[in-house]
Amino acid sequence: MTSHYDVLGVPKDADENTIKRAYRKRASKAHPDKEGGNVDEMAKLNAAWECLGNAQRRLTYDKTGHDGEGPTVEHAGQSALMETFDIILNSGDDKNIVPRVRDALQGKKRGLQQQVAQMDNATVGLTRARSKVKKKQPEGLHIYHVLIDKRLDQLRIARIDATRHLEEFDHALKLLDEYESVPESVFLFTATITATATGGFR
Repeated sequence: MTSHYDVLGVPKDADENTIKRAYRKRASKAHPDKEGGNVDEMAKLNAAWECLGNAQRRLTYDKTGHDGEGPTVEHAGQSALMETFDIILNSGDDKNIVPRVRDALQGKKRGLQQQVAQMDNATVGLTRARSKVKKKQPEGLHIYHVLIDKRLDQLRIARIDATRHLEEFDHALKLLDEYESVPESVFLFTATITATATGGFR
């Protein structure tokens, strides 16, 4: 996942003027009207500038990894539940739908929890590795530290993203608590009554 800072090629502590200059420089090359311009690249640059050029949105982005323009956790949870219902329905088996949806959502949640644990282990390892190489002279760019810090930042953003997805699955599971599968015997009884009332089963 590429951060807005990476898109503009600026560090996280860049001031507003630095961000503005970086945006204008890259936008002048990526603009679709220019030779070699790229529509997708320009869209990414615009999204990065709109977020980082706004103090409040930048603050939210730095804290959460999201700039507040995407779907809410609640809406994403609804979508996750609907997609999982759809997958179960497409399997062609309509028995025990709700328990199977719950198992599927919990399975996805466990997978994300494992990913977060792996990211945490990787973060510990990289943090430890960072201290194992030093420059003989402290002045100038510490290339090894830059590499480690970039990887740590990528892990941080990925972890934020995974944590948000966990919240979405938690909300989907909470919504699922409002549903229950109809026992097969009750379903058959109801279907028989309905068919009889409408003249079916003749």
